[in-house]
Amino acid sequence: MLCTACLTETLPRHPLHSKEDILKTLREGILSSSDIFDIRKNISDARDILKAYDKEIRRLEQTVAIVRSMASHLTERIEETSFLLSPIRRLPGEILAEIFKFSMPNIGSVFSCTKRPSPSFLTVCSSRWVFLSLAVLLRPSSPSTTQIGRLNTIGNFPNLRELRLTDHLPSSTISLILKRSPVLTHLAIASFPNEARPSGTLSSITHLELQCGRDPTVFNVLNICPKLVSVIFDLLHIGNLSREQVAPLCSHPSRHIPSIKAITIKVWDMLGEPDYYLLPSLLSSLHLPSLTSITLDLTAAKAPFLRHAAFDPEALRDFFKKSHALASLTLDALVINDEDTLSLLRLVPSLTKLTIHDHTSRDVVLQPITVSRRFLQCLSSYDLDRIAQTTLTARRLILPKLKHLSLTVSGKTFLAQEQDLVKLFVNVVLSRWFPRRDFEQDYGVESLKYVKLRVVNGSVGKDIWDQLKCLDGMVAILEDSD
Repeated sequence: MLCTACLTETLPRHPLHSKEDILKTLREGILSSSDIFDIRKNISDARDILKAYDKEIRRLEQTVAIVRSMASHLTERIEETSFLLSPIRRLPGEILAEIFKFSMPNIGSVFSCTKRPSPSFLTVCSSRWVFLSLAVLLRPSSPSTTQIGRLNTIGNFPNLRELRLTDHLPSSTISLILKRSPVLTHLAIASFPNEARPSGTLSSITHLELQCGRDPTVFNVLNICPKLVSVIFDLLHIGNLSREQVAPLCSHPSRHIPSIKAITIKVWDMLGEPDYYLLPSLLSSLHLPSLTSITLDLTAAKAPFLRHAAFDPEALRDFFKKSHALASLTLDALVINDEDTLSLLRLVPSLTKLTIHDHTSRDVVLQPITVSRRFLQCLSSYDLDRIAQTTLTARRLILPKLKHLSLTVSGKTFLAQEQDLVKLFVNVVLSRWFPRRDFEQDYGVESLKYVKLRVVNGSVGKDIWDQLKCLDGMVAILEDSD
């Protein structure tokens, strides 16, 4: 590499004077013909020197590119050499083999290592490798006695924050893992360990997923998670259970949990079970005063929901009555008619966000429709088709604080009759949008800020939808087949 002194020897210096000399010459008066000749010659020489500079710059750029390539190659070599010190080398041979099986499933068992590992091998690994190793040991396909026994040689898992445990694991194994995971925050579990536990075992859990199908004790986990914020209930309704097996699944003690702010309930039916017996008893047992968000998801269910005689709609209504702070509600693929939906919404005037995914399958005509003409009419703050031209007649409506509305509908029903329901939906949005804050106070209705309409198997007339584009402060999103 050239220093500044060496570079000046390699490249010629230009003959032009400094700025101060130029200003001094300008103040001295008119230039002579010889001065003009010298100046022109110096400028010409300087331009030739500039070309030499450009040539040198290109040469140096090539040198820099070569050095950068060498540096990149050296960086890769350093990383590859560092693999010799990687924590993966301290994992047992059988776990290494399983990890590589997952990476290359067509190859099978890559290698076997007979080197005996340190008993606390997972304590020195990164949290990523701890999680991956546990996933291998605890996979659902009936863990072997050898794999489970290895857990007894493992120390604590100080960095493990997320864990999913299946019902294939023995209760003692589940209890062991939970006791050795002091900072665990996200847990999915299908059965509750019977062994005695210290009271602080699950004190760090904030997000919980409970998978209930056969073991009713799994709900007892709720009692030992004082920092719980959100819960997902996976309710599996199995068709071949006897009445004696179903009875304890439907018996829940009352639970008052003030820390929970969001719940998601997913309903599954297996082996053709049409009776959703888990949901009513669960809702009746929960008292969640801080609850702000509810999601009811029946996308994996096949049988009717609220229309089934075995389900008492009062359980859901009573739960809504207890949810005074509810701000967000999502109804996903519920087979529930419009009147039942409206009766539920009237119980939650604090709601600011409503999301409804109606059934969009081909047999949708056989299901009761939630987003119907009656439903949309009740959402409107006034009737745009009947009001006088000079006045706006406000009316008492549901969800006065609604700001976020998202609907997913079937084009087969929603776009029928020359898209009358689309026009009605646009009118509903117009009726709940106010250009000034004082209008909101006059009508007692919050102005909509966000609307989304997703139409499956159909397209909305753009001339109808474009009416929403001119609303100031409104985000209007349309997703259809176009």
